[in-house]
Amino acid sequence: EHVKACATQDEAELLVATALTNPDEVLKPATPDAPTFAVYAQAWLPRQVHWAKGTRDSATQRVNVHLIPALGEQPLNLITRPMISDTVSDLAQSLAPSTVRVVYSYLTAIMSSAVEDGHIETSPCRKIKLPPKPRKKPYLLTTKQVGQIRAAMTPAARSMVVVGAATGLRPGELRALTWDKISADGTITVEQQLDDEGEWAPTKTKSGVRQVPMGASAWTVLKKERPKNGEGLV
Repeated sequence: EHVKACATQDEAELLVATALTNPDEVLKPATPDAPTFAVYAQAWLPRQVHWAKGTRDSATQRVNVHLIPALGEQPLNLITRPMISDTVSDLAQSLAPSTVRVVYSYLTAIMSSAVEDGHIETSPCRKIKLPPKPRKKPYLLTTKQVGQIRAAMTPAARSMVVVGAATGLRPGELRALTWDKISADGTITVEQQLDDEGEWAPTKTKSGVRQVPMGASAWTVLKKERPKNGEGLV
């Protein structure tokens, strides 16, 4: 048996109408001890031990700034699909579409985890419409522009400019690149990253471990700067 109190007649009529069209949104099991979204999210974040520190910091900031103000006081078992849809719509008013999608991915992960932990039967994050991905034409630097940037850098950073322009490696992957990870033909083996605080970490995802060809022109420039022992950071 499911019982839900309504403060007004209008609220009761809306509840009945919703129950007729989406009964699973209304007839949720009564779970008095279900934690609020804020309490559960704050406990969920530290459990993501597979994340690199940068990812964890970014996720924590986005959950605290965007999700907890919207859903924090709601018990997990009372969060409905319309609430999720309204939250996404509100976020889209002030955030870029790509950011909305990232924040929603954390929301989906939190609610899916709540299902696994037995707090709710199903996740309300189902068939939620997200803002379309913007189609931006990438801006590509010319060889001359790369050369100008390289010339303006300190000698220690010039190799990084060449590798970054030729491969598109992430900043953390560039910082962690060592000479022994570049083969004789200029192919780079990416296995780790170095975060902003100088801590070594694995790549952001398993697919991040990969081999990336540099290209003959970039390798010709770069290998002139390679130390004789072939060791150390690039």
